[in-house]
Amino acid sequence: MKAAIFDLDGTILDSMDNWRNMIEELYQALELQLTKEDMEELEKISLRQKAQYIACNCIKGVTAEDVLNKAYDIMSEKYRKEVIPIKGAEEYLKKLYHQNIPMGIATLTNGKMATNALENHGLLKYFNFVLSADEIGKGKREPDIFLEAARRLGNLPEDTMVFEDSLFAIHTANKAGFPLCAVTGAASSQEKEEMEGLCRICIKDFSELL
Repeated sequence: MKAAIFDLDGTILDSMDNWRNMIEELYQALELQLTKEDMEELEKISLRQKAQYIACNCIKGVTAEDVLNKAYDIMSEKYRKEVIPIKGAEEYLKKLYHQNIPMGIATLTNGKMATNALENHGLLKYFNFVLSADEIGKGKREPDIFLEAARRLGNLPEDTMVFEDSLFAIHTANKAGFPLCAVTGAASSQEKEEMEGLCRICIKDFSELL
């Protein structure tokens, strides 16, 4: 491993339940019914795309920008008051930092929100950049965000380890030629089994790598 790309939510920060709660709060506020299919789709796209998706399903005349601003307010508060790092994350980042391994964040979360969340926990200093799907214009069903992150780190995909918790993103990065470490703490047993077939390393949290 010559460089490392980290996802944020569910990988560095233990925040996936907070995101699901935020989506539920948005749907309740807009008097919409949240289906399992909605949640599965929303977990795969950026925050801006989430807002567009929700606005398209709403008959109350709200715009995607209205939904986005409400999502910012709800989630920013959760990042400040509720979200904590995954066990061992800071110690592992510090370990790679002292080994002079360059690191970047590639996330579906808005860049400013992600940056603030990392800064709140003193983790921003370990990363060369925070790259969001909004900046790329595509989610993680396409490899663009991973390829751009590797380019910014100055390394080829095959020399750049991707740390991810989402199975669909793991599939994308794997097809693009990246070695992978799956963070499986929130994964189902079926997802874990599939991740094990795609990733070099599977961990519940970063304490296993210290």
